[in-house]
Amino acid sequence: MIAPLVVAICLLVTTGWVSLGAPAAAAQGGSGSSVTFSGPLGTTGSKLHAPAETSQFALAPYGYTEQEFLASGTAAGNMPGFPQSQTYPAAPYTTRIIVRRPPDLKRSNGTVVLEWMNVSLQQDTDVDWIESYRELMHDGFTYVGVSVQPTGVPLATQDPVRYGQIQIPPYAPGADTVAPSQGGPSYGESIFGQIAHALKSSAGAKVLGGRTAQRIIGVGESQSAERLSCYVLDAKPIDPVYDAFMIDHGECAGPTSGASTPFAYAPTAPTMFLDGMAESRPGMHNGPDLRVWEIAGASHVDAWIGAYGMAEHNWDDTGTPQPYSEEAAGNWGLEGGTGGVCNLFTAQDPVRADELPQQYTHDAAIAALQTWITGGGAPTVTPPLQFDPNGTAATDGAGGGVDADQYGNPLGGVRLPQIQAPVAQYQGTCTNPEGQTLIGTTRPFTDAQLSTLYPTFASYRTKMCQASLADIKQGVLLPFDALDIDRRVQFGRGRWPAAVQGDGSSTRACAPLQVQPSVPQFSCAKASGRLAGSSLGPVTLGMTRARARSRFARVSLRGRRYMDFFCPAHGGIRVGYPSPTLLRTLSHTEQGRLRDRAVLVLTANSHYALRGVRPGARLAKVARRLRVDKGFHIGLNWWYLTPNGSSRGVLKVRHGVIEEIGIADRRLTQSRPAARRFLDSFY
Repeated sequence: MIAPLVVAICLLVTTGWVSLGAPAAAAQGGSGSSVTFSGPLGTTGSKLHAPAETSQFALAPYGYTEQEFLASGTAAGNMPGFPQSQTYPAAPYTTRIIVRRPPDLKRSNGTVVLEWMNVSLQQDTDVDWIESYRELMHDGFTYVGVSVQPTGVPLATQDPVRYGQIQIPPYAPGADTVAPSQGGPSYGESIFGQIAHALKSSAGAKVLGGRTAQRIIGVGESQSAERLSCYVLDAKPIDPVYDAFMIDHGECAGPTSGASTPFAYAPTAPTMFLDGMAESRPGMHNGPDLRVWEIAGASHVDAWIGAYGMAEHNWDDTGTPQPYSEEAAGNWGLEGGTGGVCNLFTAQDPVRADELPQQYTHDAAIAALQTWITGGGAPTVTPPLQFDPNGTAATDGAGGGVDADQYGNPLGGVRLPQIQAPVAQYQGTCTNPEGQTLIGTTRPFTDAQLSTLYPTFASYRTKMCQASLADIKQGVLLPFDALDIDRRVQFGRGRWPAAVQGDGSSTRACAPLQVQPSVPQFSCAKASGRLAGSSLGPVTLGMTRARARSRFARVSLRGRRYMDFFCPAHGGIRVGYPSPTLLRTLSHTEQGRLRDRAVLVLTANSHYALRGVRPGARLAKVARRLRVDKGFHIGLNWWYLTPNGSSRGVLKVRHGVIEEIGIADRRLTQSRPAARRFLDSFY
């Protein structure tokens, strides 16, 4: 626990405010009021001068920045579907959000990971940022952490200058103890939903660096996961503002769940449950919009969270930067040591908490959800843990026991390389009086055990690389994380005698990790000339922006807000995506179909031909053959459309010469006024 702070001053900070969110922002979660955000808090404060829960490492080297804003509105106390037996009044709130994002919008993938921050330690903790920040920054996600519940140590106590205006219903410290699933008020769910709506509103760009959220993944860990999973289970309906959910180490049944507790989830939005040895149990199942990954050997709270969380909370207490080493936090027992004590925050303990590096699985889950909600298919179905009431692993977990191998590690489930080629026993739960039940422990193998299992360093490295490649193929490990695992493996060669520390045959076994699997990339210099139907070169109308970008080498991209320009040295391929202005002219169904998807593709490359007509041709000579419609003028150019099967052919003409040819979404260009409005949105 973190001791409450005693601060003797109480001042209010005044900042500029801007209203973000239309009345629709209250749908499902509010009283009809919009959310209002302040300007960035900057270095305001009496002690912290940066957010409580600020990043514990510099973000700039990764191309990211961090800002904090206050957010105000009116939260609803009741929500359809929850078993609430009384009426709770609407309640005003002022909370805060932490935004971590790429300042260069070309790096942003358009998806916001929105975290309901955990309050189990009486302070906010951004657990899913801690577990997933490697993938979030690797693939251009925007992270937004929300203070949803009043904590035991109020933010205003931590820094009254920075947070003096914050009031979160039901207001008293630690007061939000009865969830709406148990009959309590739904203030937290309402605040979370209203902020999600605000981030997707046209003005949400003001806190997201100039772009509204295109997709939102709601995430929460432990107690926050319980609240979110109860929302997924009970709310009628689930607010479509959420594109997906990641329920991390918790569920609506909470700590009372057991081996026979029903798993009644049938979500209408893509949802992933990530569970460890404490939460996993028989009966958990997959569904059309549901995936459950049970992580073999994982604890509820692990050493990775503990190292970062200790630094983060000490920062909150003191306002002084804290030492944090990702390198040390990522150990998994290869460094040796003794085991047997279940504790998390006490550095002098003879062993760390459970060191199984489940952050790699969190990375894979976030990436899989992104693929799922952008049309690339559902995450892989993974096997459950091998539950057995006589099993020796996780006997005090919700599953009532799991079979273990000869090393004491559990069988079944998502199996990280550290489980497939172990150097330690990973105990995902701890029975008192060992320590805190949910923290687990690590028992590293002795040097003698290690040498028996892996006579040479090369034999160990080979097995780890083989396991990583298998996990990549299964879809539960990302290639860049596999490279990080191999890097750490090589740092551990000192556990073997000098005579057997060489790489040997492992060099060949690990070579495939250096060739990360990806979509075959298009060669700008060797254009195929294919323009047919709904495709131009490697791009097809309706393709997501992320998928289109993956088809080209990164160096070939010149991006702007609603258009990407590839291969500029070879005539260029221009890909356009709907702007918010264009989307507002469409039905909700059409908005969902077209958001962040290619609707226009143009090229000036003479390798391409539209029904035999190439850039550089004079319009007068080919107009009859192409059956072009009457043109219209935008800027310095004339535009003409022509039938082209499943799409509409597009010609950009200047001084009578066709400069670019291409294709456009047929439904957006059915009439001349619609076509003009469509093209005008890009120029």
